[in-house]
Amino acid sequence: MLAVSAAVAQVQEPVDLLLESREQLEPSATETALDGSGLRPRDGAATIRRLGPDRYEEAVPLSRFRAFPGPLLMTTASFTEDVFFPLSSRVDVIEASLDLDFANSIALLPERSVLWTSLNGPVFGQIRLRPETWSNFVRIDMPERRLLPGFNQIGFNVAQHYTDNCEDYGAPELWTEIDTAESAVRVIYDQVDLSLLPVTLADLPDLFSTAIGGSQSLQIMTVGDLGDAEIRWGSKIARAAGLMLGFVVPEITYARARQAPRSVITAALAEDYRFPGLDQSAMVNRDSALVGTRSQLESFMRPDLLAQITGPYIGIHPLDANATEFVLVISGRDAAEVDTAADVLMYMDFPMTDQPFTVIQDFQPPVEPIAAGTINVARSSVYQFSDLGFSSTTIQGMATQEMFLEVIMPPDMFAPEDVEVVLLLNLAFGAGLRDDSVLNILVNDQYYDTISLNVVEGAVFREFRLPIPLRRFRPGLNRIAFESIMVPLRTGECLLQQDRNLQLSLFENSELHMPDAAEFAVQPDLSLFIQSAFPHFNPLYGTDASLLVTGNDPATAVAAWTFAAKLAQVTRVPMSDLQVGLTVPTDDRHVMVVGPAAEVPEGFRAAAPVAIGDALEVPYPSLRRVERDVNRWQDTPLARTFLDFFGIVEADLPRVGPVVETGRLTQRNPLGDNGLMMSFRAEAGSTRTVTLITARDPALLRERVRQIVEPAYWFQSDGDLVVWNDRVNTVGYQEVAERYYIGSLTLGDRLTYITGTRPVTTIVLLLGGIVLFAVLFWYLLQRRAGRRQPHG
Repeated sequence: MLAVSAAVAQVQEPVDLLLESREQLEPSATETALDGSGLRPRDGAATIRRLGPDRYEEAVPLSRFRAFPGPLLMTTASFTEDVFFPLSSRVDVIEASLDLDFANSIALLPERSVLWTSLNGPVFGQIRLRPETWSNFVRIDMPERRLLPGFNQIGFNVAQHYTDNCEDYGAPELWTEIDTAESAVRVIYDQVDLSLLPVTLADLPDLFSTAIGGSQSLQIMTVGDLGDAEIRWGSKIARAAGLMLGFVVPEITYARARQAPRSVITAALAEDYRFPGLDQSAMVNRDSALVGTRSQLESFMRPDLLAQITGPYIGIHPLDANATEFVLVISGRDAAEVDTAADVLMYMDFPMTDQPFTVIQDFQPPVEPIAAGTINVARSSVYQFSDLGFSSTTIQGMATQEMFLEVIMPPDMFAPEDVEVVLLLNLAFGAGLRDDSVLNILVNDQYYDTISLNVVEGAVFREFRLPIPLRRFRPGLNRIAFESIMVPLRTGECLLQQDRNLQLSLFENSELHMPDAAEFAVQPDLSLFIQSAFPHFNPLYGTDASLLVTGNDPATAVAAWTFAAKLAQVTRVPMSDLQVGLTVPTDDRHVMVVGPAAEVPEGFRAAAPVAIGDALEVPYPSLRRVERDVNRWQDTPLARTFLDFFGIVEADLPRVGPVVETGRLTQRNPLGDNGLMMSFRAEAGSTRTVTLITARDPALLRERVRQIVEPAYWFQSDGDLVVWNDRVNTVGYQEVAERYYIGSLTLGDRLTYITGTRPVTTIVLLLGGIVLFAVLFWYLLQRRAGRRQPHG
């Protein structure tokens, strides 16, 4: 039985629109009351609730499965768009439905306007679009037999009309809009007993994933106290978890591995359990990563499993106490082999190991960082689109469609204003397009240029040159969108319209040419850090940083591991050269510090631009602002004489004001419940950068780090000092630290930088040079005139 529920906004009492199976579907439907049952997303975020020991209900908004947030707008008389959602293999689907929160135009004819949905091909639901019930919530049961592990395709198709004849195909009143934040895929499932699969390391990216039913939380377990080695191993495991999830920061927790009570360890358990000596009470209902040397794990693991650890070892096993969860074992015969195993875990992005465990024979990490599916472009280089992960794509029809090219720019690239990134496009489009058909170019969602598709016979462009100023790109990830708007040559209300000729192909052998540029960046700059982790990471050269964890308590360790997972997601690489530990680094690397305020090392306290400790002393702009005109230098007697001599009037002078002057106010307050992230110079005269994350105590630090790594907080960071607390709208930032520079510029680039960033200084220097030249020239003329006079 196929059921569809609809809540209509225009009526006082909600109604339920019950549609029978497709075989029994009639033009009209019976209306009954809607009970409102079932889980729904909250504020555009996925929600999950437990229905039984191993049964869950999960609702994931459609916005999670689309490239861009916002509604799905379906225009024209016919429209189609596909959305793909992942389903983990660790679930057994009991029930599934598609929740649609949508609105449609009140100008539509209900007899001819229909929204239908498909799942992996076949149609599974139809909804008549009625003008009198234009705002709807619809729940459509999905046939669970069609759901497959991996990605599933939901097709959204609409036919909408406002008249029976002489219709304009692209009339503005032809629209239906789906709210993707409130619409969701809803699944009720049982967790699968992993011992029945059986689970292998090749399954790990599916088990621990953002797929429906997948896990996004990981408990790291060590043996004994948290020392330098354990902190380092936990950081690597957290980074591996972050890379597996891609963009969702994993929920990292910690537990110390403890011996199971002797009264519990029976002969049967010792024989059947994989971990008979491990107290598993803290491991139920969560996936765990158990890390340590073979001797440390000896009392926990079954002898035959322990015997497998003959080198750097990675194994995955179902949890004995609850086989729906897994235990990931990272081990080796000594600490160095455990490090190697943890390093390999960070690079395991290919499902080659179809076995429960592996022993690494040899591992050599790449010399340069390699991000999965992307390339970090370099200066003065040429790349085909295929090198950047783009495949030849054809788009068809009147509906606006987009193709994307992702480019990761170096964070420290500086060039003059007129320097350009050049695209050489190989593309083709069909015949019979109207002359207002275009291909729009957008850079980071901002319109840049248009290619006109105004050749009636169609055309093939080879190496079509499209220059884009380098300043339109930002450090780190950039997205170039190619947006098609194609209109048929013959249009009109009473003309037959067809759009099969509306075809446009962009080929993967198109090229991107990077300009020559200097390596130069102003520091400190947290906006640059949150986009690319610079200067602690450079996408062309790798990691140049240490992560200092100021305490070995579990809360501080979890905060540092969560932060490390976020860094891996920002850089898209394991950052294998990152040095992690409890000791203040002594080399010249950049330093990231995570720890409570009272435990920040004294050297970093002294270098910080604000006082750190029981009280926080922060200078910040006051609310009073005084404006003054700063171009009155011409009122000085020397300037006046100079201007009169050359006949320059004031109207010809460049104006660089007015400038807003801001008062400075310094207050000394307790840090309170705020988190603090700050970036500053490590010591006077140095180019080492310190990035510090701190809070009042370890427990609060753990919570504040979990918040700051979420997109709502992370992308509000700017300046060099950021504070935040429980409320997203309280994120604030300031610039309080001394500016300094990393990198070097040629003389010409340095002059360009000065003229672009210091116009007043530039004008003063130019005028001073002119005055000096004029005085010198006048002096030389006087000397020459004196030589020509006859001697008396």
